[in-house]
Amino acid sequence: METQYRNVLGSGVILEGGRCSLGPAQPGAQADAFWETLGRFGHRWALIDEASEQRWSYEALAAEIGIIADILRSDKKKLILLEPRNDFGGIALYLGALLAGHVVLLSDRHSTEGIGLLEKYRPDFLIVRDGEIGHLAGVTSIREWEYHGYRIRKLDAHEREPLHDSLSLLLPTSGSTGSSKVVRLSQRNLAVSACQVCEALDIHGDDVAVAHLPARYVYGLTVINSHLSAGATLVLSQKSVLDQAFWSSAKYWKANSFSGIPWTYRMLSQTGAGRVDICGMNKVFHSGGRLDDKTHDWLVRLSGNLGVKVFFMYGQTESCGRIAVLPPGMAGKPPGAVGMPVKGGSITILETNEVVYAGPNVMLGYAHDRAGLSRGDDLDGILQTGDLGRLDDDGCLNITGRASRFCKINGTRISLDDIETRFEETVECGVVSNDEFLYVFVEGESSSALKRVVAEFAISCLIPAHFFIIRSIPKLPRTSYGKVQHRELALLAAG
Repeated sequence: METQYRNVLGSGVILEGGRCSLGPAQPGAQADAFWETLGRFGHRWALIDEASEQRWSYEALAAEIGIIADILRSDKKKLILLEPRNDFGGIALYLGALLAGHVVLLSDRHSTEGIGLLEKYRPDFLIVRDGEIGHLAGVTSIREWEYHGYRIRKLDAHEREPLHDSLSLLLPTSGSTGSSKVVRLSQRNLAVSACQVCEALDIHGDDVAVAHLPARYVYGLTVINSHLSAGATLVLSQKSVLDQAFWSSAKYWKANSFSGIPWTYRMLSQTGAGRVDICGMNKVFHSGGRLDDKTHDWLVRLSGNLGVKVFFMYGQTESCGRIAVLPPGMAGKPPGAVGMPVKGGSITILETNEVVYAGPNVMLGYAHDRAGLSRGDDLDGILQTGDLGRLDDDGCLNITGRASRFCKINGTRISLDDIETRFEETVECGVVSNDEFLYVFVEGESSSALKRVVAEFAISCLIPAHFFIIRSIPKLPRTSYGKVQHRELALLAAG
């Protein structure tokens, strides 16, 4: 099968059950490291800090990250653990560390991962917001600097394992909260991905995007990387999209593009917050998981009735955030349709229906500790996504579920994702199984309507209703991107 993967990557052929259609060709040239050439955009506005209303041109931003690179300069590649906010200091420090040739490990100070990452990876520098040291207060530093509200701490000089020459960025995986497992991304991964996103989403210098998604996660980071690569303007925001002040600020700065996750659009469609303002955007982007049917239809209506360009996207941290993009002209396809692979990428659907992606934006591999950072490319540009999918007659990828989200109940193999999709029009729920029972967790009290839907589903799949156990909980556990945390629900079911 490995040989088949390599053929797919080299020829740009997309396969589905032995049937072939032509895919995109490989890009011939190495993409530029955009953080090294920001100054070429001159006096055009690069960053606007919403809170302070300060603005930085590309020329000024290039000068600032040059100063940071000088502070961090070393004869050896270093590991820098950065806990950024969506503010000027956080973005400039990220870019300055890349410019200095170091490896950046992005962390979330609000999660339990910070402690594990610090212990496992033993960074050479630690950068956090001043006054927000928290659990890192006991770390011994040998030198410190301050920069735009952040404290740069150079840690003790004990010998550490070397870092691979091509390594540039480490991101915790979206499903590994509390774990030390990280995705290893190269400079080429970052540079190529920024170009892929710019082309797929038609991002150019006239765009003004609100950067409100956390920079420490891959989706938020792709918004930043792609827009800076194109010479566009980023409005840095830490406000909630449910706050009218968020939309007032976006309108004030003439923002014309907006990015969101399923939770974002579900809340906007249900509460009415920002609904008028989002209709005034030129482009709206969605990624981070499958939308429920009602929210999907709401976004499609924006595209069809108001002329807003709505892009549905699919990606993983392991692919720098992007694998496929559904262009606005195809927005009317059913939920789960995520489009065609980004430039230079190709997709294979295995006999098991698993989606395999090949492209220059695929990570080098995983790491679990500092020693793993000396490894090179383990994957050779081939990513087994763990997602299930199919290609429709237009060559469009449709995601149908997760390979691991299956169970066998009473001798019948069932997709847990299909069950959630079936129930979502009735109630917000999360479904898990121990291969003995199906546990349906709902927020608040379960309704008679849900019980009726469960009974109908049980009949349709020939599973006795007593195999379905409905449990009410105050709130469904979700990730920062709004995805239901099935691992947490499985623990509740086991308890």
